[in-house]
Amino acid sequence: CASLRGADIRDADLTNAIGNMNEISSMQIETFPVAFTKSILQIGCKQFTHKEWGAFNDDQIARMDRRADVFWRKYKEFIFMAINLRFPK
Repeated sequence: CASLRGADIRDADLTNAIGNMNEISSMQIETFPVAFTKSILQIGCKQFTHKEWGAFNDDQIARMDRRADVFWRKYKEFIFMAINLRFPK
């Protein structure tokens, strides 16, 4: 396994990433792949910082994908809980 410790992966495309479960973690929720690092969250093909994801309003989420608004309302809390468990502050 390659070590990504100290690597700058902020602009990396995490689409279909499984991750090494150290610096990059992933999960599949319904039809969306979810990959995240300590600061970045990618759901499907949309990648933003955790802070940006948390600040999106319902209209912004709905414009991302026709299924996004229902998915985000259902799983937002769970996704952030998983991130916080993996990368405690």
